[in-house]
Amino acid sequence: MKRHEREIRELLEKMDSFLPDSPPQERASEREPKKKVVGVMPPAARPIPIRKSNSARFGAWLREHHIGAGLTCIILAFVLAIGGMIVLQNFRGAAIVGQIMVAVGALLFLYPILFRFFAGRDMNDSSEGPKYWRGQSVDDGFSWQTVRRWFQSRNRPNNRNRQNR
Repeated sequence: MKRHEREIRELLEKMDSFLPDSPPQERASEREPKKKVVGVMPPAARPIPIRKSNSARFGAWLREHHIGAGLTCIILAFVLAIGGMIVLQNFRGAAIVGQIMVAVGALLFLYPILFRFFAGRDMNDSSEGPKYWRGQSVDDGFSWQTVRRWFQSRNRPNNRNRQNR
């Protein structure tokens, strides 16, 4: 350890003798008085964060958790129906508001089901047109067109059976 300390001291002494006391730029600046800087803007204030509304944050949470439009409608319908029942039970003067909330909740509950039935596709399905798998059209399930075809096929006479008689 003594040897290392001695070497460090020698290096420091050599550095002191090698470097001048002050560099030439500093000596020149000591002679001239420092000029005051004019026209510099103060640092910018921190930006105020944009606060999202509760509905925007709720929508972001639903997308983050992959909750579709149909389930969202059912959740909101449940909330409206329960809120309407609470209003009906506790606020007799606002009975009409409670009844409207329950009715809107019931309609909102039925909306995804009716949309699926009449539109023939899910509320989350943005692609239009038939889907294909291995070159054949895939039937998505039960729809209004399926019911219409079913009734039309039952009302039409079966020509093959008449020919076979």
